[in-house]
Amino acid sequence: MRICIPWRILRRSIFLLSLLPHTFAPAQEDRAPQPGQITLSPQETPSSEESSEEFASYDNVPDLLNASSEATQTWHNLVDSALRKHEMDRLIPALKSKIRAAAPSIISAERFNYTACKTSKIFLPSLDLCLLSDLLGTADLQGALAPACREAGAQEQSPDAFIHWLLQNDGRVLHSLLQNFVLNSGISAQAPYVLTTFYTLWQLTPAKERARYLNLAIACSLVQKEVAEQETMLRQCTEPLLSMAELYNYFREADKKRNLLTDIKKLSPSDLLYVVQLRLPRSEIDYVHKKMRFRRENWGDAYASIEYMMERATQNSDPYTKYTFSEIKKLGGVCRDQAYYTACSARCKGIPAVIISGDGDRGRHAWVGLLSSDKGWTTTGSYGYNTGRFLNPCSGFRQHESTLLDSSNRLNGDKQAMAADGIMLSVYMSHIDCKEQALAAAKFVTSNFPLLTASWQNRIRVMEQCGELVTEKDWGKVYSELSRFYKKNSELIDLAQSIQTSKLMDGKSDLAKKKALKKDTRKISMFIDTGRMDLFSDALRRQAEIPARNGNGKELTSFFKPLIKQYASRADVLMTILGTYKAMLDEYAKAVQGNEKLNEKKRTALVQSAWRTAAKDVMAYYGKHAYETNDYFAIRKAHDLMFKVAEFWRMAGDEDRADDIEDEAEKKLEESKENAT
Repeated sequence: MRICIPWRILRRSIFLLSLLPHTFAPAQEDRAPQPGQITLSPQETPSSEESSEEFASYDNVPDLLNASSEATQTWHNLVDSALRKHEMDRLIPALKSKIRAAAPSIISAERFNYTACKTSKIFLPSLDLCLLSDLLGTADLQGALAPACREAGAQEQSPDAFIHWLLQNDGRVLHSLLQNFVLNSGISAQAPYVLTTFYTLWQLTPAKERARYLNLAIACSLVQKEVAEQETMLRQCTEPLLSMAELYNYFREADKKRNLLTDIKKLSPSDLLYVVQLRLPRSEIDYVHKKMRFRRENWGDAYASIEYMMERATQNSDPYTKYTFSEIKKLGGVCRDQAYYTACSARCKGIPAVIISGDGDRGRHAWVGLLSSDKGWTTTGSYGYNTGRFLNPCSGFRQHESTLLDSSNRLNGDKQAMAADGIMLSVYMSHIDCKEQALAAAKFVTSNFPLLTASWQNRIRVMEQCGELVTEKDWGKVYSELSRFYKKNSELIDLAQSIQTSKLMDGKSDLAKKKALKKDTRKISMFIDTGRMDLFSDALRRQAEIPARNGNGKELTSFFKPLIKQYASRADVLMTILGTYKAMLDEYAKAVQGNEKLNEKKRTALVQSAWRTAAKDVMAYYGKHAYETNDYFAIRKAHDLMFKVAEFWRMAGDEDRADDIEDEAEKKLEESKENAT
C-alpha cells in the first residue's frame, strides 16, 4: 500500500529534524555544526528546485533585533541561498534596509543598547556582511576572492566553503577579523588584501586547526601589504624571504613542536602583529633556535649581549657584509644593530617585539619593546629615553611607545569587543546615511574608551562625514574632551591640533588665533619630556606663522627669544625650536620680498637683520654651554646644533662668523672622538 504524506507536512518535518543536534554527523571544520549555523557547503546544494527557492525571497529578511530561533534560522537560510546562487548583491540591500530600521532602537544620542546587539544573533552578522561589502566595494564576495583562488598550490579553489566558514558560529570569525581591523586602525583600501590573504591562509590550514590558529591567521592578514613586502635588512641575501603564508606555516609548526616561548594560540591578533612582521629567510630563524638561549622574560638581555662598537659610532664605519644575526653577534654594533638583533630574534621565538627609535640630548637612539610576559610590554636599552615611536604593521603609521607601555591603553575581552562594535556601527551608520546614529555611536565609544586612539580617529572621521549636523561648537567640545586625556595618551594631541587648525581657527582674527594658540603651546610644552617634539614644533609653527606671514620680524624674533632662553640647556628641544625658527624666517623673507612698498636694499636689510637676531640669541643663551661636557654623543649633538646656528649667520650675510663656528664645531667633535670609550 502506498502512503502519501502531504508535502507541507514533510517539509515541516525536515525543517524540525534540521534543528536537532548532529550527534552522529562527521565534524565539519573544528566541531559539529550547531542550530542556526550556515551548514550547507557548495557540495551539499539541495537538488530540489522548490527547496532551493524556499528562502530566496530577500524581501523576507526578519527583523534583525528578533532573537527567536525561527528568525535566526530564516536569516541563515537567506544568506546561504544568496551565497549559493551568487546573489549577495540582492541580499545586501535588504540587510541594509533592516539595519536602517533597527538603528533607532540600537543607538541614540542618549544611549547605546549594546545588549540588543548581542542578544540578537543576526544583527551584528548583518552589519559585518554589509560593512565587508562596503570595504570591498562589491557585494560579490566570491569575485573579491578571485585573486586568492589563482594562488599556486591552493587546495580549495572555490571560495564558497571559505565564506560559509566565515559565517559559522553566528559569524564570529568574520566579526573577529573586522573587529581587529578597526581596532588596529586598518586602512579601508587594504580591506581586499586582508580578505584574500585570510582566504589564502585558510586554504593552507587543515580544518581541525583553523579555530586553534585563528588569531595567528588574523594577525598575518592584517599586516599591510607594503609592510609584508618591504625590503629586508639583510645584504647579499640569496635565500628567498619567507612570505606571509610561509611565516604562518612556520609559526604553526613551531608551536606544535613547542619551539616557541609564547603560546601563540592565546596571544591576541593585536599582539601577534608584532610577531609576524618578520622579513627574514629560514636560515636566520634557524640561527635563533640553535644559538640563542634566552628565556621570554629575559630576552631583553640580547640587547646588551651585542658589544657596543664606539668606533663605529664615532667613525660611522660599517663592518658588515651580510648583516646576519651571526655577523652582528660576532662583530658587535651600535644601538640600531642591538635593537634589530633583539627584536627580530624575539619574533622568531614568538615573542611580540618592536624596534623603537627617538631623539634626545644625546642624539638619535634605538631600543626595544617586548611583551616579556602576559602582564604587559617592557622596554630594554632605552637608557632613560622615553621619546620613541614604532611601526604599526596594520596601519603603516608610526605610533608613540606609550600606546604599548601604558596598560590603561590596552583593552581586553568584552571591553575590546564593545569598542570595536561601536566603531563598526558608527562607520556603517554613516555609510547608509543614518547620521544621527553614526554620531551617537562614535560619541559612545570615545566616552567609554577615551584613551583609545582609534575611537577618536573614528569620531572625527564620522563628524566630517556628517558635516551638516556638526557645528563649530561641537568641534570645540571634542577639542576640549581630547585635551583632558593628553597626559595619558599623547597621540590624542595630534588629533586635537588638527581640529583646532582645520575646524576652529578658520575665519578667526589674528588676535583671536594668537590667544588660542598661545594657550595651546603652553599645554603642548608639558609633553616635551614624553618625546613629542613633533607636536611642540607644530604648535610653535602655527603660532609663529602669523607674524611671519604678516612680515612682522620684530614680533617673530620676540616670540622665539624666550623659548631659546628657556630651553638652552636642552639640545634636543633647542634643535626642534631652531628647525621651526628657520622655517618661519623663510616665510618672513617671502612676506618681505612681496612688500612692494620697500626697495630691494631695505628688503635685504630686514631679512638679514632677523637672521642675525636669531643667531645672536642662540649664541647668547646656548653657545657658551655647548661644549661643557666631554661626552661624545652630547658633543655630536652640539656639533649639529652649531652648524644650524652657522647657517643662520650665513643667511645674515656673515660668512666669516659662520665658517668660524663650523670650524670650532668640527674641532670639538674630533677631540671628543679621541676621548670616546
